[in-house]
Amino acid sequence: MERKNVSITITSIQHNIEGSRTKQHYAGFYSFLNGTHIISYTEYDVEAPAAPTAKNLLKLTGHTFSLRKSGAITTKMVFENEKSHRDVYQTPFGSFPMTLKTKKLQMNASTEKITVFLNYDLHLDDRYVSNCTIEMEIIF
Repeated sequence: MERKNVSITITSIQHNIEGSRTKQHYAGFYSFLNGTHIISYTEYDVEAPAAPTAKNLLKLTGHTFSLRKSGAITTKMVFENEKSHRDVYQTPFGSFPMTLKTKKLQMNASTEKITVFLNYDLHLDDRYVSNCTIEMEIIF
């Protein structure tokens, strides 16, 4: 299993919340094992950059995208076309039952990069919060 340095760009939008579009850049690591693309990176709070907010582990297969966060924010987010997944979203301010209803997941991998387009509905405490879009580019 070869491990490569990668550049990760994540653009996210919560469609019903004005001004929620964010674009983040991270450095991380990539490996490919048993048909699964594995990417790891660490998030930092822009107000306290010395302290990591969450360590992230992405796993991408042909039909599933999963993100495991650990640290100040802890959760496992799983996305599959036309399916719902539940978990708990744990933050320093409390824990919330979370349901993710994937509407569209599209992934493309080449020798230079991986792109991901994801659209889903987010529910917390069984209440609808927002329709969300994430676009991700992982460059080798």
